Amino acid sequence: MSEKPLVLIDLDLTARTWLEHLCPSPILTPRDYHRYLKHPHKFELEVNLRTVHPNPRRGLNEGIRKVIEFLTANDIAFQFISYLDPDEYGDTLHKTRVDQAEWVYNVVDVNFDVNTADNIYYSFSPDYSGYATADRILIDSSPCRCRAWSAKRGKSICIPYLNGGDFAITCLKELMDLRP
Repeated sequence: MSEKPLVLIDLDLTARTWLEHLCPSPILTPRDYHRYLKHPHKFELEVNLRTVHPNPRRGLNEGIRKVIEFLTANDIAFQFISYLDPDEYGDTLHKTRVDQAEWVYNVVDVNFDVNTADNIYYSFSPDYSGYATADRILIDSSPCRCRAWSAKRGKSICIPYLNGGDFAITCLKELMDLRP
């Protein structure tokens, strides 16, 4: 790629998480995460947790913190993307958007001296691929979303929830043909 692409990072369950509210341990383990993914009421739990706890205690996922450090050090533009279902959130949709922007500002913008909170991409479908273009890279923990994104000419990096930062950085370097 000659021009640096825009990197879109999935906001919920990739960059930040509510899992600590479901998990008694102070450290989220891969076992906890996989148990959560298989929970029969996962979506309902997420909607409830987003409403009750709009600002996760743990803040930014450590892997995504590394990715953002890499992006800012290399002057690569990035934004967040988030799925919000208007039917599920109804009258709390605006408040949820405000809470997300506030979280991004406090946790990302202030700490990395960037301005992303005002430009969160919102998708009203869980399939983000409507935003896919050849000059955008999606970072997400959902293999299904990444496949759909790639099918529409976008580039995607599917990272594991835990410790995916180094893997994502390696992929970004390859996709952008960055030399060490």
